[in-house]
Amino acid sequence: MKQNQKPDLISSLPTEILRRITWFLPLREALRTSTLSSSWKDLWAPVPVNFETEDGHLIEKATAQAIVDRFISSCNCSEIRKLCFSCPGNDQELVMVKGGADKELYLQFFQFNKEDTTLARKEYNLVLELGPDWRSLDEFRSLRILHLRSVMFESKDLLSALFSNLERLESLEVVDCRGLQFLEVKDSCKHLRSLKIKGCSDIEEVKLSTPNLRAFSYSGRLPRIEMKIGQSLVEVRLDLTDGLCPNGEFDCEEVLSLLESVKEVEVLTISGWLLRWLCSAGVIFGRLEFCFGKLKELQWVDATFDCPKKDSLSCFLNMSPVLENLHIEIDLSRSSVEPPYFHQYWHEPHLWMDCTAVTSGVKALKSLKKVEFVGFTGEEDHSTFIDLLVENASALESMIIM
Repeated sequence: MKQNQKPDLISSLPTEILRRITWFLPLREALRTSTLSSSWKDLWAPVPVNFETEDGHLIEKATAQAIVDRFISSCNCSEIRKLCFSCPGNDQELVMVKGGADKELYLQFFQFNKEDTTLARKEYNLVLELGPDWRSLDEFRSLRILHLRSVMFESKDLLSALFSNLERLESLEVVDCRGLQFLEVKDSCKHLRSLKIKGCSDIEEVKLSTPNLRAFSYSGRLPRIEMKIGQSLVEVRLDLTDGLCPNGEFDCEEVLSLLESVKEVEVLTISGWLLRWLCSAGVIFGRLEFCFGKLKELQWVDATFDCPKKDSLSCFLNMSPVLENLHIEIDLSRSSVEPPYFHQYWHEPHLWMDCTAVTSGVKALKSLKKVEFVGFTGEEDHSTFIDLLVENASALESMIIM
């Protein structure tokens, strides 16, 4: 067996050559090289840069810019850097990984004092925009992908200072930022094409003015989302796993405004409970002044597919005239989100009509070709909904139940 094993000729190459090899790989793949041998692992050995405040006050923005400037300048191609800064009782650590063929930057913030949970939940707002008053670093200006994880109150100014230099950023991911209540990405980010927000459990409002955004993905509780994007948006994911945001109230007008702002998308993922709540509030999608005229693929996800959710989905199909693919998924790991009692109705109550009334109100689905049911146990009776699709989808080619 050992005779057939090929010798490792690459690991013995000089460190600088190995570093250059990782530079041509996507960042996730480049990081995986650390498992190949000790030579590759040494490439990713963290280099700490320490900073301490003397008076315990928050870092001022100008100071943050100077720190980030020095920090970024210390980074060569693919390597890890740690920026450590401390205040009394609250030490912070920022891990930076920069490089990859796609010119990525990965930032993860850690809190040293893990026992003090109050610090991790301190509320803050984050406004991201390009800053014309800060000089651009050539090696940093070309970065296209930014991953942010576990940003906290004490590091928000550092992040704003860092972000202000990302002149050509195309993709932004914000994950697990506890305490983040308000996120705004301004229209100066003209190159941003993709934005993903996930696991930010305290967020209450998202405001986007990016003119060329093509993909937006949000996973978590339903916050207030305001989007001024135009017609560039192609794909939207509204994976509202846990109902409303903390202290939030369901506002039909805000939700309908959100749907209208994404009406030009071609691919939409949406939580079933949101459609049910709208219909429970008397919204009749076919009577709205807008429709999803370009929507080709709809992915519906929820914990159950009961009668009210079937009826609300049937109603939503009336505003999707060119829909080609319908994906319905039951995910038992999700919690069931029950609607409140609505005292007023947007149009009129209609969810509790009999089956004949529901099916008669569905428009012909002339473009629907493929339907998938995922996560069904076989115990549910979905024959009426299937009959509705078969009757109204004249171009239907396949229906899969898994």
